[in-house]
Amino acid sequence: MITRISIIFFALSLAPPALGADSAGNGVANAKVKCVMLGDTLARDAHRYREPDLEHAIGRLKRARKACEAALQASPKDARVMQYLGMLRLADRDDSGATLLQKAANTGDGEAMRGYAAAILAGNVPGKDIAEGVRFMESAAQAGNMQAQAELGLVLARGSYGVPRDTERALRLLRRYGRRGNPQAHFALALIFLTTNPVAADDPDGLADRDLARHYLDKASRAGLPEAQAMFGQLLLKNARTKAERERARDLIMAAANAGSQRAAYFLGTLYSMGYTVPEDQAKARHWYCRGGPDGVALAAVEFGEDSCLDSGPDSYLNP
Repeated sequence: MITRISIIFFALSLAPPALGADSAGNGVANAKVKCVMLGDTLARDAHRYREPDLEHAIGRLKRARKACEAALQASPKDARVMQYLGMLRLADRDDSGATLLQKAANTGDGEAMRGYAAAILAGNVPGKDIAEGVRFMESAAQAGNMQAQAELGLVLARGSYGVPRDTERALRLLRRYGRRGNPQAHFALALIFLTTNPVAADDPDGLADRDLARHYLDKASRAGLPEAQAMFGQLLLKNARTKAERERARDLIMAAANAGSQRAAYFLGTLYSMGYTVPEDQAKARHWYCRGGPDGVALAAVEFGEDSCLDSGPDSYLNP
């Protein structure tokens, strides 16, 4: 049975980037902004939802759908709103969402094409096969969508969704997109080369290469990609031999946590709790645990009390 959690995960994985500040100023723009702002909150927690968080997640989905339905009324031809509302309808088991996603993709918008491709690959669009999903992902990548470029490379490298594995093409594409300035492509390359990654753990192509992984994590981190900073900071901290190396690792983790990475927030809470590379500060430990997704909230509950994250501010996982 497809669980509600799996549908929520699929839905949130499609969340588009936030609209620019110049979108504000009129009713149509404000409706779109409200729709996407709720989506940002959903996307932040997408990969961390677990069964105990179901009611919390569904509440957010309902609020987001209401906002996006209003946005579509105000701006019925906007590709981003169509894409996002289509995703939310699918999450609510409303099959009209697939039609709306396709309509958004047919506008030629790179992000909308990526979202539609992801829906097809996840098996959420009846009658559409994997090959069509790959074609839309390729079109999105060619249109310059950076996330599509990275996802296409990872799908090919992993053979995900039943797509034939083609690691040679995956590496070629990701390196090309990386040279064009896509930090997400560099991050995808790092994931492929990391021995801790499922792709490299089996290592059927002899790709596991710690030095190359560090190289690409460094590139993605310097470009300011939060998840790359979080992963690279942890990797550096684990192997740091000097004070300067530990401080650089800590700074990367802090930057990622401040940029919204739950992985980094959870780890930064641990650093403050232990007093490692930072002065011990239990208040700051609680603060960052509460921004570390359900796992962070659970640890905060153990360390500081069951309701310790309920009063920790608007950025807390439990205070959308």
